[in-house]
Amino acid sequence: MIRTPETAADIEAEVAEEGKKAGRIDWILVNPATMDTSELEWCAVETQALYFSGDKMRLEFVAYAASPSAVLFPVGRRRPDYRSSGPKRLSPQLDVKVPVLRNWGKKVVVVIDRFFYDNMNALADAYPRARNDQERRDNSDVVWFVVDYDQALKMAASVVVFTSLESSRRALNATEPLSKADFTRNLKQVIHDNSRANKVFKASE
Repeated sequence: MIRTPETAADIEAEVAEEGKKAGRIDWILVNPATMDTSELEWCAVETQALYFSGDKMRLEFVAYAASPSAVLFPVGRRRPDYRSSGPKRLSPQLDVKVPVLRNWGKKVVVVIDRFFYDNMNALADAYPRARNDQERRDNSDVVWFVVDYDQALKMAASVVVFTSLESSRRALNATEPLSKADFTRNLKQVIHDNSRANKVFKASE
């Protein structure tokens, strides 16, 4: 993926903003049967979408205002931006929340879509010798739910991974080097794309 360059000030500003948000939990699932008991059963749920880089969304609102339509083909040019979604957004959230909730004996569930999952490195099973999901859950810090559409176009969990905070961090932050052939092929495509002003390349993905 080819991205516009970021300045140190841009990165510092994003880190500071994430620090303000990191203490918030997106969703909390509560077992209603435990409402009147001494120990309320609940778990935290974090949802993370895949952001994009490219033209502003304002272009789409202007286009829709000019010609309202049930289906409107995008006016702007955009591309998925995994780096802004995973390492710079979700990873700091988990670093702050998981240790606290782990000390409380609570789990963190992360819900992502298939494309997001396919751009991560592999998540390690928290307990490979587990005989069932209960044993996997008991030995995990984080449970990843990867959602996708089934044949009836209904959203369902296609992959469930019980893992640790450390494995989650590695999967989000680690990069895998591109082969020379892949880099050269990407380079040629960009060189021949006269509409692209930015010529910044990544040596890893």
